[in-house]
Amino acid sequence: MTDKDGHNAELRSDREYQPYPSTANEKSITEEHVLRDDRPIPTRPVCRVESVDEIYGKVVAFSTGQGQENPLTESDNQSAETENDTIKGEEDRCMEFKSSLRWDYHQSKVNTELELEVIIEMAAFLNTKGGQVIIGVNDEGCILGLDNDFKTLGKKQNRDGFGLQLDNLISNFLGGGVYPYITLEFQQKNEKDICIIRAKRCNHEVYVGKDRDFYIRRFKSKVKLNSEEAHRYINENWR
Repeated sequence: MTDKDGHNAELRSDREYQPYPSTANEKSITEEHVLRDDRPIPTRPVCRVESVDEIYGKVVAFSTGQGQENPLTESDNQSAETENDTIKGEEDRCMEFKSSLRWDYHQSKVNTELELEVIIEMAAFLNTKGGQVIIGVNDEGCILGLDNDFKTLGKKQNRDGFGLQLDNLISNFLGGGVYPYITLEFQQKNEKDICIIRAKRCNHEVYVGKDRDFYIRRFKSKVKLNSEEAHRYINENWR
């Protein structure tokens, strides 16, 4: 058999000669498929915190601030679940673990530099997209509790004394203007307390201490910006 140009051509079945759908057909098929797909369009996940007492296992990830002033609008999704005395999760852009507020487990004594580290983490969250610092949990997610911190607090060796200590630190290093953006909560698991400090993004830049150091949150850690970087960041985010 020859084709229209006189060349030999092998016989093929009609099935083999079925044309591919045209671009128009492909488009119409795609559109029809989309129209039939009534599944909800996925939205960006938002981290949130669930009470340890509710499921215990879902401990703290991130507070959305819904129903409150200046709600958080963006974050990475990270849920932390607990099994026995361990949180199944890891630090990320919106969650930071701290073994203690002021008790140094390596030196077995009070270390006030650890208090400053907690304050800096809070400032970084306030200057970025918000997040939370969970005190009483080490980097591996093991719940250590707050008892060692409590013992260093003088007469009020309890949650109240712990909260007062944090209050003083916030006032001294960050200033009173950040209080509307910070909440404090204690939760307990297996008779071990943890403290959850939730920080929403602040509507103004937040500096740390008299030196006015400026920090932001990266993917899993804080970073201090130099004066030029801080000036540019502030202009882009608050000016």
